[in-house]
Amino acid sequence: DIRVGNIVRVVRDQFFPCDLIMLDSSSEENSCYVETKNLDGETNLKTKRAVDLVKDIGPLNAENMTKLSQGSSCVECEHPNNSLYTYSGNLSIGAPLFPQPKKISLNPSNMLLRGSNLRNTEWVVGIAVYTGHDTKVMMNSTDTPSKRSHVEKQMDGVVITMLLSLAILGTASAVF
Repeated sequence: DIRVGNIVRVVRDQFFPCDLIMLDSSSEENSCYVETKNLDGETNLKTKRAVDLVKDIGPLNAENMTKLSQGSSCVECEHPNNSLYTYSGNLSIGAPLFPQPKKISLNPSNMLLRGSNLRNTEWVVGIAVYTGHDTKVMMNSTDTPSKRSHVEKQMDGVVITMLLSLAILGTASAVF
């Protein structure tokens, strides 16, 4: 039920339900640790950083979250694609948080991908940018390749041809 633009809170050891831009976290450095074992097979933790909002507006408490969600905020980003390790975009935040619109550059270290797991951090808050089949993981998934070799596929044709010719020969010899 998550839609693009929703503000989502994820707690420790949960999977991210969509692709998020990280706005805040429970750590003092505004970073979190993410396990991407489901995406790339690596078990080591990757560090992700929040966008530089907290130093400008303070911690994202309930009041600031309400202002952010009701204000004139906009995420300008690339179209959904299958590249897990690239991302570029801008987060524009205007009134009521800033009198003049402020533009913050986004990069891959701000992106939390669907299917990865939050580790060693109590919680993170992010804004949903890609949901459903538009997430980078879903766009990166492909059909499972066939494990049958070319020779096996040719042999299927040969076996069917021989079976048909035996049926025809058996029918013809029974008639004569």
